[in-house]
Amino acid sequence: KDATKPLDYPHHKDKKVIDRINLLKPGQCNKDLPKELQCNYKSIYEKLNLNSTLGTIDNVYKRYLLSPIEKRVVSVREAMAFQGFPNEYEVITDSLMAAYQMVGNAVPVQFAEVIAKSVRKALDRYYSNK
Repeated sequence: KDATKPLDYPHHKDKKVIDRINLLKPGQCNKDLPKELQCNYKSIYEKLNLNSTLGTIDNVYKRYLLSPIEKRVVSVREAMAFQGFPNEYEVITDSLMAAYQMVGNAVPVQFAEVIAKSVRKALDRYYSNK
């Protein structure tokens, strides 16, 4: 099963989770919620802001990255786009949680490319001096 369909994201039923998602404005996080709705973890809820940079992408079940426009968690496909994955890439799994974990554990594509080129250059230099 492809868990990267555009609208694949957790649909929460817990009232407190829904209240948290509904109350946060772009750029706000857990600490901006009323005390009674705050969690023990400072950044577990983070409403993305279209006018600022994006931090680390991690498992949405550990840190809820919220859509800056809609009242929901970002989808796996959106998280993949943030990481720089081409649109044709898929995460094949039966578990939405596993898909988020795989994307969260990934090195951003452009960063991996820079690292690979640097390693290649270092190896070329090393072997050309032998």
